[in-house]
Amino acid sequence: MLRWFSLAGLALSMVWFASCVTTEQAAPLVSAGAAGRQVYLTCAASCHSPEPIRKYAREKWPGIIMEMSEQAELSALETERLRAYIEAVLGENR
Repeated sequence: MLRWFSLAGLALSMVWFASCVTTEQAAPLVSAGAAGRQVYLTCAASCHSPEPIRKYAREKWPGIIMEMSEQAELSALETERLRAYIEAVLGENR
């Protein structure tokens, strides 16, 4: 029985570590958009850990940005910086 709990704990730990992403994976550095990256990291961190931008299709992002903007009470400037940054990330070929 103890062996089973040990194996289950090990498996859960492996899943947990595999699901973790670095800040660079979630919000990669791009040539333009440092202000938007900061908005993304701060905004996401206020509700949850940042998820990789490329996890979602381009067509999903307008709705996500609108929801994030409302939830985090972003200004129009912050929302525009966030949108520009996400577009820059999605436009990069990686």
